[in-house]
Amino acid sequence: MTESNHFFKDHVFTGSYDQLIDAIQAILDQNQFGRIVTLNAEMVSYIASNPSIKHWVQSANLIIPDGIGIVKAHQWLWNQCLTRLTGIDLIYHLCQRNLSFYMIGSTEPVIQKAVKELCLTYPSITINGYHHGFVSNDEWRQIQQDIKEKRPDIILIGQGFPLQELTIQSLSNHLDYGVAIGVGGSFDVISGSYSRAPEWVQHGGFEWAFRLLQNPKRLRRISSLRNFIKLCVQEKINQSKNLTRLR
Repeated sequence: MTESNHFFKDHVFTGSYDQLIDAIQAILDQNQFGRIVTLNAEMVSYIASNPSIKHWVQSANLIIPDGIGIVKAHQWLWNQCLTRLTGIDLIYHLCQRNLSFYMIGSTEPVIQKAVKELCLTYPSITINGYHHGFVSNDEWRQIQQDIKEKRPDIILIGQGFPLQELTIQSLSNHLDYGVAIGVGGSFDVISGSYSRAPEWVQHGGFEWAFRLLQNPKRLRRISSLRNFIKLCVQEKINQSKNLTRLR
C-alpha cells in the first residue's frame, strides 16, 4: 500500500452536507444496501497497521472526512480543500428528512436516552428500533432479522472503530436495503452523557483534547494520533523525493 492510500486520497467525499444527503438518497432510490465510512485520524492509523481492512473501507459507497486531522492532512499534502462532515452532524441532517432509522450502539441507558432526545428534537422522526452495542450471538441474529423485516432507511452503528465496521460487514451479508453508517461515540453526545466541544475548539482542531478531558480513558488513543502524524510526514517526504527525481 502506498502512503497516499493510507489517506484514501482519491476516495474521500469532497462535497457539502446537502450533496452528501443527496448521495445517500440516491443509494436508497436504487433500493439497495449501502454504507458510509466516517474517516478520522485514528482509523487511518489503524488501517496502516492492519491493511486487511483497507479494501473494506475503500469499497464503501461513501467515505466522508469526519476528523479534522483528515481535512488538515489533505490540505497539507495535496492542497485539497475538504469540508469536514462529522458523523453526529450527519445524523442531525438526516433526522430532518423523511427517513426511518435503526440505532445500535453504546449501553442500554445511553441508547435509550439518545433515542428519547432525537424524538424530542425531531418529533416527526421514525425510529424503527434500537439496541445497545453489547450483544450476544443470539441477540445479534434477532437484531439482523428485526432490521431485515422493518427495512429502515438509515442504520446508525455507534460501536467505535473497527467493531462498528465488522457489524456493518455482517449486516451487508443479510440486508438488501438501507444505508449503514458508523457513527462512533455520537450516541454518547446525543444522549448528553458527554458534551460536544464548542465550535471554536472544533475549528481549531482540538476536539480530541476536549474529549480527552471529559474521558481520560481516551488517553490510550494518543499513540494513534502520533502514528497518524508520522504517516503524514512520511507522505510529505515521499512527495519531496518524487519531485527531486523528476528534476
